[in-house]
Amino acid sequence: MTAPKILIYPTAKSGTGVAQFAAHIGGALAQPGWQLVIAPPEEPNYAARMGSVAAVERVYFPNDPYEDIVGFGADRYAAAQLLIETRPDLIVISNGVHPIASVAALQAGQFLRVPYVTVDGLVAPSLYDWDENVLRMVSALYQAAAAVIVKSQDNLKMLRHCLRLPETVGSVIVSGRPEIYFEPPNAEARARLRGEIGIPDDAILCLTAAKLEIVKGHTFQLQAMQKLKHRTSWAHLHFAWVGEGEERSALQEEVERGGVSDRVHFIGHRTDIPDWMDAADLCVLTSHSEGIPLSVMEAMAKGLPVVATNVGGTAEAMGDAGILIPRPALTEECISGLTDALDKLALDGEARQTMGEASRARAQQMFRLDRMVSDYRGLFERVLAVAKPS
Repeated sequence: MTAPKILIYPTAKSGTGVAQFAAHIGGALAQPGWQLVIAPPEEPNYAARMGSVAAVERVYFPNDPYEDIVGFGADRYAAAQLLIETRPDLIVISNGVHPIASVAALQAGQFLRVPYVTVDGLVAPSLYDWDENVLRMVSALYQAAAAVIVKSQDNLKMLRHCLRLPETVGSVIVSGRPEIYFEPPNAEARARLRGEIGIPDDAILCLTAAKLEIVKGHTFQLQAMQKLKHRTSWAHLHFAWVGEGEERSALQEEVERGGVSDRVHFIGHRTDIPDWMDAADLCVLTSHSEGIPLSVMEAMAKGLPVVATNVGGTAEAMGDAGILIPRPALTEECISGLTDALDKLALDGEARQTMGEASRARAQQMFRLDRMVSDYRGLFERVLAVAKPS
């Protein structure tokens, strides 16, 4: 019997959560009994990420979804050609750059009668502000899917609302994180990285691992810093921002204007995120919107206390193991909540330890990668069994 072939279709560049999802699922399923094909945007880093998985075949999009999102999503011919060439038994369409970019793949799957599963990492109303005809078309395509997967209950509720889906459509599979995030703290890495940015051993380092883009809300941290300057805790606080993005120059200018350039450390793109979490004392994420934030899950696995805005699936991830602050739409409440949370944790080492232990325990229960892979494997097996009954 021929092994079933699964085409993973992630419309996102490497370094994103969507790319990580493709790598983890592809790597876990690339074994006897499965054939895996991954079809990412053409970019060397994808090959590097998947290179150790010999059983994964790679084909590349003929054009770049980042250059023309709408045009990419409308190119049904290219999507159909990809399916005809690879001949998959199942398509896993993982939305990345924008949900509209996946429409051609959905249409091709429906037209060629190849079952497809959609995976949406982030759901926000602004992503579905479409013409009525487009909205109806995409809603019908989702309802025709073999499965519709999101990362949190909040996002499932939002997706059903935005696409007018019935309650029977959609389910949740929470993301999992690699084992390296569950390893014990690395004291050598902590000392080395804190030395790299020149902060003392007794500094309280607040880590934000996120793209430097408006949606991640770094400016709320800067506004909180102005309030913290007048509190005792300010003597101890430093902030490490790991990541790159189009807002870097603007944020650097704002840091200079605010007189906090000695406290905010722009780390840039790094691949040693687990080490930076060992170097930190707490995790901060002030996003405007999220699916279920990977950086929060990773920080919890590392045993860090987390302070984050109450958006998307963040509350579901954290439970009672962190401090949720008001969403950024409530600007003053958000800044005040962040200020108070950082002030409290900077001065209370026992609270940091207790919260960190609770974070790690919750992560052990919820965010293991092998659990996520098992959930997807079971889903794919059920879909394939219905598509090709014995």
